[in-house]
Amino acid sequence: MNAVYVVSPFEGGWCVKISQTGEVLFFKTAGEAERRARALASADPQGEVWIHGRDGRLVGRWLDGASRPSASHLLDDDPARQKDMAA
Repeated sequence: MNAVYVVSPFEGGWCVKISQTGEVLFFKTAGEAERRARALASADPQGEVWIHGRDGRLVGRWLDGASRPSASHLLDDDPARQKDMAA
């Protein structure tokens, strides 16, 4: 079974949910959460990252470097720009 690392917003920041363990990691920015999820997935031969936007929709998926998320604004750590992009 693939390990899935789900990046999604939560009140006050962003989180990474680890499918295999149920563990949830919390971050202030989407960029921090995505970088951590990618690092975890890179250490797992079948790991993948799913990235959800503020509206809850899947906006990107990352598979061991094979594909990149379609929402590049998630890499931006500036909360003002993230808010603008989510509107």
